[in-house]
Amino acid sequence: MRFHCYDKIFQRIRDLWPILLIIGLELILFFTNYIPDTFLLGWDNLFPEKNIAVNLERSIFSIWQEYRGLGILDGMAHSANLIHTLWIWLLSLLFPINTLRYMTNILLHAVGGIGMYFLLLELFKHKDKLLCLVGALFYLFNIATIQMFFTPLEVFSFHFAFLPWLIYCLYSYILVGGGKNLIKFIFFLLISTPQAFVPSVFIVYFIAFVAITLSLFKVNKKRILRIFSAYLFVFILNAYWGLPYIYSAFHASDTIVNSKINQMSTDNVVDRNKEFGNLENVILMKGFSFNYVDYQKNGENGYMLLAWRNQMEKFLVKTIGYIYFIFALSGLIFIIRTKKVIYYPYAFLFIFSFLMLGSDIPGLSLFTDVLQKNIPYFYNIFRFAFTKFSILYCFAFTVLLILGLNDNLSFFRNKKIRSFLTALTAVFIFIYAYPVFSGNFFYENLKVKIPDEYNQLVAYFKNQDKNTRIAFLPQYSYWGWTYYGWGFRGSGFLWYALPQATLDGAFYPWSRENENYYWEITQAIYSQDKNLFLNLLDKYQISWLLVDGNIISPPSPRALYLEQVKKLIDGSGKVILEKEIGNIKIYRVLLEANPKDYVFLVNNLPLIEPSYNWNNRDQGYLEYGNYITDKISIKLRASNRHLTINNSENNEIYYPFRSLFTGRKQEELEFDVENVSVKQGFNGQEEEFIFKVKIPKELVGAKLVVPKLIDDEISEIDSKDLSQVNKKYPQIFLDEEVLNFNYSVSSEIPLPYITDGNLEVRVPKIWGYYSAKMDPKTYSLESSSCDPFNKGTMNRKIRYIENSPLVRFTSVGSSNCLDFDLPRLTQKLGYLVTLENKNIEGKSLLFSVINKNSQRIDLETYLPKFNEPKEVQPPGRLNLPRMSYFIIPPMEEFGQGYTLHFDNISIGRTQTVNDLGQITVNPIPYRFLTSLKLVKDRNFNQQPTTNNQQLSVFHPNPSFYEIQIANNQLPGTNSQYLILSQSFDNGWHAYEITNDWLIDSWYMKLLIPIFGKEIKDHVLINNWENGWKISNQLSAVSSQKPVTIVLIYLPQYLEYLGFGLMGISFIYLLMTRQTKTGARD
Repeated sequence: MRFHCYDKIFQRIRDLWPILLIIGLELILFFTNYIPDTFLLGWDNLFPEKNIAVNLERSIFSIWQEYRGLGILDGMAHSANLIHTLWIWLLSLLFPINTLRYMTNILLHAVGGIGMYFLLLELFKHKDKLLCLVGALFYLFNIATIQMFFTPLEVFSFHFAFLPWLIYCLYSYILVGGGKNLIKFIFFLLISTPQAFVPSVFIVYFIAFVAITLSLFKVNKKRILRIFSAYLFVFILNAYWGLPYIYSAFHASDTIVNSKINQMSTDNVVDRNKEFGNLENVILMKGFSFNYVDYQKNGENGYMLLAWRNQMEKFLVKTIGYIYFIFALSGLIFIIRTKKVIYYPYAFLFIFSFLMLGSDIPGLSLFTDVLQKNIPYFYNIFRFAFTKFSILYCFAFTVLLILGLNDNLSFFRNKKIRSFLTALTAVFIFIYAYPVFSGNFFYENLKVKIPDEYNQLVAYFKNQDKNTRIAFLPQYSYWGWTYYGWGFRGSGFLWYALPQATLDGAFYPWSRENENYYWEITQAIYSQDKNLFLNLLDKYQISWLLVDGNIISPPSPRALYLEQVKKLIDGSGKVILEKEIGNIKIYRVLLEANPKDYVFLVNNLPLIEPSYNWNNRDQGYLEYGNYITDKISIKLRASNRHLTINNSENNEIYYPFRSLFTGRKQEELEFDVENVSVKQGFNGQEEEFIFKVKIPKELVGAKLVVPKLIDDEISEIDSKDLSQVNKKYPQIFLDEEVLNFNYSVSSEIPLPYITDGNLEVRVPKIWGYYSAKMDPKTYSLESSSCDPFNKGTMNRKIRYIENSPLVRFTSVGSSNCLDFDLPRLTQKLGYLVTLENKNIEGKSLLFSVINKNSQRIDLETYLPKFNEPKEVQPPGRLNLPRMSYFIIPPMEEFGQGYTLHFDNISIGRTQTVNDLGQITVNPIPYRFLTSLKLVKDRNFNQQPTTNNQQLSVFHPNPSFYEIQIANNQLPGTNSQYLILSQSFDNGWHAYEITNDWLIDSWYMKLLIPIFGKEIKDHVLINNWENGWKISNQLSAVSSQKPVTIVLIYLPQYLEYLGFGLMGISFIYLLMTRQTKTGARD
C-alpha cells in the first residue's frame, strides 16, 4: 500500500516536472536578482504596499481622483488595480513589504510561463511535453519579455502572465463547455483585470480574444452560444473599469493628448519606436529601451540596458535569435500549408504584431502609417508600440516557433534524437538569456533602500486631516520625473503612501489645472515673487508644503532652488515650519478660506474675464482674491468668439492681456501680436509690436484702468553710453482711436462707446543694452551634437530666399544644436523674442530659453511647422519662413542673462531639416500689459468674504459630499457661492436635500440625483475650481433648519453599475449551479 502511494507521487512528479522546473528557475531568478533590504521601486511603478487601505479605497472610488493634485477625472483605468491591491494585501500578511514587488513580478513571470506550457499542451494534444516546455521557456526568457520586466510596470506583468491562461481557458470553455470550465474562464478574466490599468493593453488582449473566437466559430458554428456568453462575461467583468473609461475617453482625451509633456514627447516616442522598427530589430525582438540613456550611480549618463546591449551584440546570441525567427517563419508556413483553422489566429496575431512593431520596414511600414492617419487618437494611444505589442508578438512567436520546431523535428523518427535536439533548443535559450541569472532581470537602479525619513513622514501625515492638499517641492521640471539622491528615479512613490492629495509632477499630464499650477508655482519660485507665491497657496488651497532636500536635479543642481524657496517662506507669517525629518521639511499653511474637506462659502465675488487656458501669473487673483469666471467663456475662447456679459450682480473686471504665456505651442497663444514698421517723421522707419485683442461690446460704459508705467520697462539704454537713456512710451488704441493717458500715474479712461472692440497696445521696439539681434549670416556653421548618445550625420549651411539669409539645419540620427549666449539681459524685465523659422522635413526645431541665474530651462517647445493650406500665403512666397513670438516674463530682480538654445533632432533614419532666420530679443512693458484692465462697477462695494464656522461636511469618498449650512450663514444676498476646491468638471452636480429620507442610508443616497433638487448654477471659480451660486435657489432658507446640500460626481455611478453587473452575474451563476445540483439530487 505504501509503495503504491509512492508510485502515485512519482507519477505525479513525472507529469508535473516541467512545472516544477519552471518554478525552480523562478526561484533562482528571484534569489539572483533580489538585494536584501531593498525595494524594487522606480520608473513607472505601482506602490500600494505603503498604504494598502488608502489604495483600496482609491480603486473602489476611482473615477474622480482627488488625491492626484487638484483632482482629476481618471484618464486611465485605476479601478482595474483593485485585484492587484488585494493581492499585495494578502502578500503583506506573510512577507516584508520591501519584497512584495520583487515577488509579485517574479510570480507573474512564472504564471505566464506555466500558462504558456498548458496552452501549448492544449494545442498539441499533450503529445510532447518537452517541446511545450521549450515554448514556455522561450516565452519566459526571450528578449522582448526581459525588456518588459526590466523596468516592471504591473500592467504589463499581468498582461504577460494571463494572456496564455485567458486563451487556454477560452478553449476549455468553448470546446468542452461545462460549469467548471466557465468558472475557470471567469476566474482568470477577473484576476487578469489589472492588465486594463492601461486600457490600450486590454485592447491588445481583446484583439487576441476576437481572433480566437472567430477561428472557433469557423470550426464549429454550433458553439455560437458559448462564444456569445464568453463575450458577455468579458464585458461584465470589465465593465467596472470599462464604462468609466469610455466616459473618460470622450471627456479627457484631448486634455491628455495636448498636455505639455505629450506635446514634447509623443513624436519623440514614435520616432524612438520607429528607430527599432527595422527588420533586424523586429526579428531579434529589440525595442527602443536598448537606446535609452539614464542617469547612473557614478553621476554620469549611460545606457540603461548596457548588459543586454553587450549580450545581444555577441555573434552566438544574435545567431540564436535569427534561428528562432526562422523556425517561427517555418511555423507560419506550416499553418499556411496545412490550413488548420485552429492555428489561424496565431498566424494573424504574429503578422499583425510584426507589422505594428515594424514601423520602419520598407513597404510594411505603410500599415502603421495608414492606422495612425485614419484612426482618431491611434497615434497617441499606441505611440509606445513596443510596450503595447511586444508581449502579443512573443506570445504568437512562441506558438509559431513550437509549430515550426515540431514540423522540422518530425523528419527525425528516432525519439532520442528528437528529444536531444529539443533539449539543445532549451540550452540555447539559457545561453541567449544568461544575464537574467546574474542580476539583470530587473534594472539595478530600481533596487533601492528607502530612507527611514519617509517612514516617519508617512506616519506623521497619517495622523493629519486627509482632506487637505500637499505641495511637493522642489518642482523644477514639467516632465514630472523625479530623481532622489538615494537612488529613486521615476514618476513618484510618496503619493501612494500619503492619504492627502499631493501636487506632484506625475499628475501634470492628466489635467489642465494641474499643469497650469506648475506654470504658476514655478514662475513664483524662480522669479522670487513672494506675493505671488503666497497667493498661490490660497488660490489652490494648499495646506502643506513638503520641501524634500533629498531630491536632486542631475542636469543642473542649482535648478532645485531650495534656498530660494526657504527665502519665500521665511518671515511670511503664513507658512509655519511644522516638522523637520532629516532633509525633509514639513510646513503648515494658514489658509484664509480655511476650507473644510475642500469646501467653503464665499460672498460677493467679482466677475473676472476672460478665462484663460494657460497662464503663469493670475493678475486677477493677485488683485481681487477669489473670483468667478463664467465657465462658458472657455468654449468661446476656443472658438475665437467672445463672451456676452450679462451679469447685474457682480463687479466686472476684464483683463484684455490676461495671459501672455508662451510656454506651450505657438498655436495656443491667447493674445495676438504683430511686428510692424511705421513711419516716424524724419527719422524714417521705426519698428513696433502691436498687441491686439477684441473686447466685448457689452463693456461699453466701463473704465479702462491704465497702470503706471515702470521706467525700466520703457527705457532704451545706449549700448555704448549707458548714461544715454531714451524713453519709448506705448500707445493704446480702441477701434483705431488713440486713448490718451498720463504715463506717470495710474489713470482711468471712460469708454462711453465701443464700436467693434478692437483694442491695441502699440509698443515701440526697444533696442540698446538690454536687447539682442542675431543675423543668420553670423551663425556658426560648425555642426555639433548636444547628445553624446545620438551622433549621426549633421550639417549647417547658409541659404537665401528672396535675399533673406537663413541657416539650414540637417540631421540624420543626430542632434544638431546651436546656442546664443545673452549674458547682459537683466531678468527684472520681460522680453519678446521673435524668430523666423520654417520646417522642411521631419521634426521642427527645438527651442529653449535657459535661465543663466537658476541654470534651469524656463521655456522649452518645438517651433511650429506652419502647415497651412497654400492659399494662406501669397503666391510665390510659400518658401518664406514664418515668425514665432515668445515672451520671457520678468524673473529675479537681480538675475542676469539667458541662453537661447536650438536643436535639430533626428532619431533613427528619419531626416530632420529646418531653416532658422533672424532672431530678436526686445524688452516689453510686461507688467503694464498684464495689469491693464476694464472695470464695470456695479456700485457694489462689498469685499469677498468667507465664513465656514457653522459649515459641516461629511465626505466619505472622493465623489460624495454632504454639506450642512447653518441657516444664519445664508444672508439675504444675491451673490453667495458654495466652493468645491476640486478641478472644474461638468460631472459634478449639486443637490438640495428637502427630504431627510434621502440621506438616511447609503443605498438611498444613490437616489439623490433622481429625487434631489438640483442647483443649476455651476460656475468656474478662480479659473480652476467648482462653484455653485446658492443664493435665491434654496427652498429651505425660510425655515430654521440647517440647509443640506449634496455634491455628487455622477460619472462615479458608471463604476457602481459595473460592480452591480458583476455582482448580478455571480449571483446568477451561483443560483444556476445550485439549481443544477438540486436537479441531480
